[in-house]
Amino acid sequence: MRILDQNAIEFSLEKLRNCSLLDAYRVLFCKRKALSDQEKAFLIPKDKIILFGKSDFYIQKVSLPKNLEKAEDKIYLIENVVMEFCSTYSKIFEHDWWLAANCGAQNFRIIAGIGKGIILSRFLPLYVDISEEISKTIMYLQRFGLKEEIKVFSSMEEIKIHLKISSEINCQKIFIPECNETETARLLGRIKPVMTDGIHIKLLNDKALYIALLAIIFILCKVEQSIRHTEKVISSLRKNTRIITKYIELEINNENFSAIKQFVSSLKKSHHPLELFEKASDICRKYDLSIEHLSFENETIKIKTSVHKSVFDELKTIDGTEVVKNNHEEYEELRSNKKYGAIVCIK
Repeated sequence: MRILDQNAIEFSLEKLRNCSLLDAYRVLFCKRKALSDQEKAFLIPKDKIILFGKSDFYIQKVSLPKNLEKAEDKIYLIENVVMEFCSTYSKIFEHDWWLAANCGAQNFRIIAGIGKGIILSRFLPLYVDISEEISKTIMYLQRFGLKEEIKVFSSMEEIKIHLKISSEINCQKIFIPECNETETARLLGRIKPVMTDGIHIKLLNDKALYIALLAIIFILCKVEQSIRHTEKVISSLRKNTRIITKYIELEINNENFSAIKQFVSSLKKSHHPLELFEKASDICRKYDLSIEHLSFENETIKIKTSVHKSVFDELKTIDGTEVVKNNHEEYEELRSNKKYGAIVCIK
């Protein structure tokens, strides 16, 4: 694992206005075709994504140093760590403008952006007036769309912000302590690396991700249409009715109809179905979990399974994952290597 904190890294953030999720990925894929090996581009996560609606998206582009060696492990950017650290003190939502200023041993550092996107990252010598530089940076951000309010995070209590050009921007000063190594390690579980083994991390490859998004939308529409068509028949029959499409096969009867309808409805309302199911798949594969029963509701996947005590303890440490016993045995008595029932909740 390596965290890059270099002046040679360049950031740019492009706004895509009023487009669908598929349109945003289509633009992203086109941009990636023109990138070099040292350039990375990805879609900035949103607070809420509606598969069938339109909204604004941001594409983050990062230019890494040309002499950067291939990673033996994952490579993270300090700018993303700083953003996540600030967000623990005052939540940074997708439309929030923010700036973080800190004083290191050899220089000042200013990082700024909107939501989870990074617009700039500056190194400044210690002899400059840091309050003046923060003010200049805020004025610079106005050309990217800053108009009303910005959150200014800093461990330096003495900074004073004075805007010479615009007095309409409300600067909310938020004091944060220095980020230690323990906190940094915890934050890395909430962000994605920019590289691993020299290859850009992706949810899926470009073509597969685009096809998967199309497939999900098609499946949801097809299943919902088929369920509506067969609802009256199912309610009067005891035998099973099958719905078969290219991507999914469901067996429905009057006993499971409500559960399947609720499952499809939950998928349609989900903000990040691909990321959630990918996370669940990775956890099941890594810990060799056998799925006895799976449900999806309220942005949470619940998996009924059986685990060893050591696996139970490891699952409890995963960010966004909860695990509880599913039997009446006392945990302290389970010193053998046998398995016992558990419910794994993945958010």
